[in-house]
Amino acid sequence: MFKKITLRSKSRWFHLSYFRFSILAVLLLGVSVGTMYSGPLAPVEAKGKRIVVLGFDGMDYGLVGKWMEEGELPNLKRLAEQGQFINLWSTIPPESPVAWSAFVTGTNPGKTGVFDFLRRNPDTYFPELNMTNVIEPPKFLFNQVPIKAPVLENARHGPAYWTIAAEHGIPTVGVMMPMNMPPEEMSEMQVLSGLGVPDMRKTMGTYVYYVDNKQVAMDKTGSTEGTEMGGNVIEVVREGNDMLSYLPGPYVPIPGRENEQLKANVAMTVDPAAKILSFNIFNEKPFMFLEFARGILIGIIALVILWIILAKALKSNARGFGTAFVIFIIWLVVLGLMYRPKSETFTANIEQGKWSDWIPVKFKMTNFAGAEGFCKIYFIEAEPDFQVYVTPVCIDPRGTKGAPISFPPSFANRLLNKYGKFKTYGWDSETWALNENVLPEKVFMDDMLENWDIKSNMVVELMKGDDWQLFSAVFQGTDHTSHMFWRFIDKGHPMYDPAMDAEFGDSILQIYKRADALVGRVLDEILDDDDEFIVMSDHGFTTWRKSVNVNRWLVDNGYLAEKPGVLGSLRSVYGLFNKDTEFFKWVNWSETQAYALGLGQIYINLNGREKDGIVTENEKDALIDEIIAGLLEMTDPETGEKIILNAYRADEIYQGDNMKYSPDIVIGFAPGYRVSWQTCLGVAAEDLVEANMKKWSGDHCSLDRSAIPGILFSTIPVTVDDPELIDVTPSLLTEFGIDFPERADGRQIF
Repeated sequence: MFKKITLRSKSRWFHLSYFRFSILAVLLLGVSVGTMYSGPLAPVEAKGKRIVVLGFDGMDYGLVGKWMEEGELPNLKRLAEQGQFINLWSTIPPESPVAWSAFVTGTNPGKTGVFDFLRRNPDTYFPELNMTNVIEPPKFLFNQVPIKAPVLENARHGPAYWTIAAEHGIPTVGVMMPMNMPPEEMSEMQVLSGLGVPDMRKTMGTYVYYVDNKQVAMDKTGSTEGTEMGGNVIEVVREGNDMLSYLPGPYVPIPGRENEQLKANVAMTVDPAAKILSFNIFNEKPFMFLEFARGILIGIIALVILWIILAKALKSNARGFGTAFVIFIIWLVVLGLMYRPKSETFTANIEQGKWSDWIPVKFKMTNFAGAEGFCKIYFIEAEPDFQVYVTPVCIDPRGTKGAPISFPPSFANRLLNKYGKFKTYGWDSETWALNENVLPEKVFMDDMLENWDIKSNMVVELMKGDDWQLFSAVFQGTDHTSHMFWRFIDKGHPMYDPAMDAEFGDSILQIYKRADALVGRVLDEILDDDDEFIVMSDHGFTTWRKSVNVNRWLVDNGYLAEKPGVLGSLRSVYGLFNKDTEFFKWVNWSETQAYALGLGQIYINLNGREKDGIVTENEKDALIDEIIAGLLEMTDPETGEKIILNAYRADEIYQGDNMKYSPDIVIGFAPGYRVSWQTCLGVAAEDLVEANMKKWSGDHCSLDRSAIPGILFSTIPVTVDDPELIDVTPSLLTEFGIDFPERADGRQIF
């Protein structure tokens, strides 16, 4: 049984024992504003009831029903027969961070404050990742020693259902819980965060692609530096079969060094005949000042004790002190050797077409600050063009004390120590590399299935403990596989390939069957007769055949003004995370009434809110209605099909106290259409509609929720025909005797 952890106050977050003087403590450690609770309430009478909640991101209602009937998902069918199987309505928009935030709090986006993966900064118009907010920056002594960590705030506001349960004395375990960075803190609770946890570079997953010929990278990804989806292309310096390069890390959060990116030097040697790569990374570890200081304290205490003992034994205070002091000096020398700055070389030998084991990565920021993580390498080929892929670097909380990816912090450490390394960043698959042709389908799926098996086995083993009454786990693989392989379900997709279909056409079914197997293990190995079981998804899926450039429509209809002679060049996710200052440079804000950013969001250029806003409050409502009317008339120039099913006024679908980053209009596209990647980043491409020629071929983002319902299996009887995400968790809490939360927007459905 895990140790019960009591509530930690805000000041404890700043205690130096949580730092280990590491950069990720500096980058990520903090308190979650609005999530500190006074302590457990009086325990409720739960009568020993246990409830398991499994979430499968993006699991589609239509596919589940079809494959259950065909006998492909026997355990889900068994669960449906024991309880109910019904569709579950998502949020508007049906995006994972929006939907999961609503699910875990039982509230609408106007209260959670999460409206999209991205948000716009009204002071600059620039896009920002909407996961975690830095409320106060870190502080350093002499720009060397971190003396105060930043204060962080989860972008998702409102307590999660597992925190409310723990607050009422219900022992709770959660694994890979979304939008939970930094995690809330409460005794009776052990939670590992999922979607929203960044990689070491504080991104959604920046991979590295080493090449000796940048033209190869251009042909595959369309870029020679930072790719559209966030990859980092690096051309190696090659002499014969030896290559020198580096592995990029996080930026330095020290005044005057904010634009400096940490790097770990790398040397590679390839044996073309044997097709083996020797990958050497030169890790640097800073002086471990905290451990050294603790050692000194222990030494001082030992010095006093030895002085007393030796003074009596030698019958002389002076001789006793002298002898004890010599021992103390020796102890200081040993401490200095133990905790001095170190350079370590780690070598991995990797066969062509194979993955490496986990590789440790250590970045040194100052003599007293560093960060530790781990990554994997896939050796693509030695000849004719040298190519190597590196996964995003995972945060290792064991070597990066204070990185808030779990509560208690020791929970993540115990999982890594017991079950081995696993991907700690929330977007835990290599979708970006597959989408940009860096990795092939088989490599992607092998990695996906291995990651799924590691985490599902970990979940089942944790369930076998007796330290919980509420157990939750959320898996992303069902979503990521659907994004990448829907082109084989939709044979009318422009990226459909019959030959590829023969080999990879069952990829989505494979991951659904993995989910089904996990459900079977829970039914057979975990649940007792009195236990309850809920399986759900945050949204469904459909095809994405064509991309829609919303900013182009706004330009063509006179709502968005371009600067003369300034081309709106393509932007990238890589630029988003690497201080690109070119976003919206092409826009003439003095004549712009509205602009699009993110996954189907439109913002009015409102005076007094936006930096250069021109639309007055009196003009806003009529302008919103006018734009919505125009959007609903939008048709595909090629087919005449209706592109948009619905366009919503945000002030009519959202309400609450966290509307700061709310858009003004939310678009709900028809199946087959989705907002373009470049619209997400604030670009107006040349054409209104263009074929989606990416492997990312299925989607839900910016689709109308009516087209993509999720799933709900429940052994607890559901009393309504149209349950929504925000209904489930507030109702679940009442099963433990907890009052339906006053803040919740959902209905009682159990």
